[in-house]
Amino acid sequence: MHELAITQSMITIVNETVKGKDVIVREIRIEVGEHTCIEKHTLEGCFEVCTENTPLKGVQLTFIDIPASWKCKECHYTFEQRVVDACPRCSHTNLTMVTGRELQVKSLEVEPVNKDDSHGN
Repeated sequence: MHELAITQSMITIVNETVKGKDVIVREIRIEVGEHTCIEKHTLEGCFEVCTENTPLKGVQLTFIDIPASWKCKECHYTFEQRVVDACPRCSHTNLTMVTGRELQVKSLEVEPVNKDDSHGN
């Protein structure tokens, strides 16, 4: 289950990003390429377990799906398609995947910690 290791890495990235800043993380946006073989539901479950009793508990995970795209090395045509064996324009099989393998924390939604709350205001 590589989703657990991915979740732990993601949590480390988020914690390092906000370290020393007076913010609360509300949302984590993650780019997931079509060919990453990541089970989003499993990733969400791992995140829930790994963030229990931490400041990241309850943070929303938002997945940004990145479709697979390819570029033909012969005619330089770029196209989106999940499974491909040849260029739809020239029929050559010399293709390079351009997008579809992404797996990264794209952005965070944070809000400042209201320090006045600690004084009962």
